[in-house]
Amino acid sequence: ANPWYGSDGDGLRTGFYCAKMWRDPTLDANSGDGTIFGAQNQILMRYAEVLLSKAECQARTGDNAGALLTIKRVRDRAFGGTAPLVMQDGAKYDGTPAAPITDPLQMVFSEYRHELSGEYSVFYLLRRAGVERDFVKAAYGTQDNNTNMIVNPAASIRDQDPDNGGKLHGLYNNSIPAGKELYPIPELEIGLNPNLKQNPGYN
Repeated sequence: ANPWYGSDGDGLRTGFYCAKMWRDPTLDANSGDGTIFGAQNQILMRYAEVLLSKAECQARTGDNAGALLTIKRVRDRAFGGTAPLVMQDGAKYDGTPAAPITDPLQMVFSEYRHELSGEYSVFYLLRRAGVERDFVKAAYGTQDNNTNMIVNPAASIRDQDPDNGGKLHGLYNNSIPAGKELYPIPELEIGLNPNLKQNPGYN
């Protein structure tokens, strides 16, 4: 059977697929419709994410000491021993030094970004926490309703290429529009399942 659209002809499959394995880059169209994945499991959630979500719950319920201990477990493993006592991001988006992070909840958000970088869940964790727009704006210097290209805000990066570093290169820093943090649910899917409610901002 075709794993994307099926072979039963009902036309109801969307083509989106919840895959358990990474796609094997060596496979091609000649491998057959039923052979598109390799043998390596996709990582949908790691234990570090479980611990960080626990730390978020602890911080939100006033158990800051517990939150700090839970964060320490994740950071100690990442540092291969004992993590620095002061939690501080590297340079900010503009190249200036970042300030130490002292609020346990902000520590969790920052550690979501670093520990889970490149994985599926970072944005959704921030979205669930209700901080995605403010966090992205603070971390990357985005601006509301800005549709103009900008030069790289980090002077240290611009200076590496004196001839071109200060020019426009298709870099934008528009903030996530309010109410558009999620995509709309297709009307067809809502029609198939009356229990689904459209995401806010799309009614």
